[in-house]
Amino acid sequence: MKRKLLSLLLTLVLVLSLLPHTAWAEVFEAGFGEAGTSFTYDSNTKTLTVSGRGYIPSRDFESEGSAFSKSGFSVAEVEKVVIKSGVTKIGKLAFYKFTNLTSVTISDTVTEIYSYAFYDCVSLPSITLPKNLKTIGDRAFKNCTSLTSITIPASVTEIGSGTFSECKNLQLTFLGDVPKGLGSPHRSATVYYPAGNPTWTNFAQTAWYEYKLVPVCSGSHSLGEWTTVDENKHQSGCIYCDYEETADHTWDGGTTTLAPTCQATGEALFTCTGCGETRTEVLPIGDHPYSPWEKVDDQTHTHTCTVCSKEETVDHSWDEGTTVKAANCIADGEMKYTCTGCGLTRSEVVPMNGIHTYDHGCDKDCNICGATRTTSHKYSSDWTGNKSGHWHKCVNCGDKQAAVAHVPGPEATEETPQTCTVCGYILKPTLKHEHDFAAALTGDETGHWFPCATCTEQKDFAAHDFTNDCDTKCDACGFERITQHVWSEAWSHDEAGHFYTCTVCGEKKADSRSEHDFRRGVCKVCAAADPNYEPMSPALIALIAAAGCAAVAVPAIILGKKKKKNA
Repeated sequence: MKRKLLSLLLTLVLVLSLLPHTAWAEVFEAGFGEAGTSFTYDSNTKTLTVSGRGYIPSRDFESEGSAFSKSGFSVAEVEKVVIKSGVTKIGKLAFYKFTNLTSVTISDTVTEIYSYAFYDCVSLPSITLPKNLKTIGDRAFKNCTSLTSITIPASVTEIGSGTFSECKNLQLTFLGDVPKGLGSPHRSATVYYPAGNPTWTNFAQTAWYEYKLVPVCSGSHSLGEWTTVDENKHQSGCIYCDYEETADHTWDGGTTTLAPTCQATGEALFTCTGCGETRTEVLPIGDHPYSPWEKVDDQTHTHTCTVCSKEETVDHSWDEGTTVKAANCIADGEMKYTCTGCGLTRSEVVPMNGIHTYDHGCDKDCNICGATRTTSHKYSSDWTGNKSGHWHKCVNCGDKQAAVAHVPGPEATEETPQTCTVCGYILKPTLKHEHDFAAALTGDETGHWFPCATCTEQKDFAAHDFTNDCDTKCDACGFERITQHVWSEAWSHDEAGHFYTCTVCGEKKADSRSEHDFRRGVCKVCAAADPNYEPMSPALIALIAAAGCAAVAVPAIILGKKKKKNA
């Protein structure tokens, strides 16, 4: 029986010895109390994770060690640290003598790193600082001898003294202004700073003039003057860093130094707008400088070169023509064409086209010849309406059928207006509606009013203000209507001639005006008196008769004579 128990015990030991090492890994967990944070350490992955909402507490120097020195594991074996979101501060000596630490991940919620926080982390090669970090304490990274690269965010406003002392191989990059209290790095460190930043320009020339400082351009470079490389290229360098750029010359439009003629080439000088390099270019023989075109005959015109006397004769170049008189249904028209070269004009008859002219699709009488046709209105299927009713309107002439009264729908509510159930016209706005009347009048053929912008209400409705029955435009609102003059059958006249006038408004009919045709002191058309006519005196008539003039000649003489006009 004892042998069987011993055998089972040996078998159990053998099985346990074959299990992977991870089965024996320990996980340490603890909290920092009032600090509001806690941590876990996985001895298998050698990862220390800090989480919670608060800070990693500070410790006194060397007497207590780091914040994790008494947590049940050796801080010297930790290789990876992860500080999660919610942690806001890393206390003094927090990771002191984490000598095997090679990786640190810090959440962007961290805004402060206290003094000596990473002191003697001799294996740490690089670290990415959080983008919201504000301050870094004294000697926070002192003696991190493996640290080769670190970037200081633009958010950092203060850095304590000796922060990077003994970091001999460090490349230190600053993204913002010089932080307050910035101490000197190790003399072998290289410091990169924003090119053109005035705080760094002054700092680099005074406080850190003995250090290796390199200005870095973020984005575009600030190039200096361009210098000529060769006939095709020029070069410029950044005024802040070592960047150089080579590009093609940028030639201007050139200046003519010798104008070409129709007999010889010319020359132009081109200048690079960057470096000032110049080049010359031969200009080809130019066109002939001809004199103005002159008419030769009705078909051709000619001009002559003012330099070599070469003549050129070609056909006239006629424009598209201008209508002098439009052809219509009963008469020919006329077009006038002008040569764009010499200015010669010619006229061309446009044959009568037989096309009648109507005002619109419902007009029955031709405006030219009076020919009639049969037409009918084409009423729209859509309703047109106003507050008095609704109707169908002719799409050609605007004639409207007899208006029909609206058919009111349900009474207006707070949300819904009362509308006509036939045409949709708003009869009453919603009960909560507030009118927004326009400042300008609007109108239709019935009158004008101030419209509400959000309903159909009409304020101060009134009839149109026309001067007379011929007036086409309302003086108040600008509404336009179609009217026709009533021309008189009798002639009116003035000194220049005679014409027909409108019996309503007195307007003169333009196409009826013509000059007087005076006979015996009176216009034979309109009976206007000739202001320059002067009849012969009776004594002169008697004298002529006594002299034996032919009786038939007397009447012609006594008709009178024209008055002499003032010289």
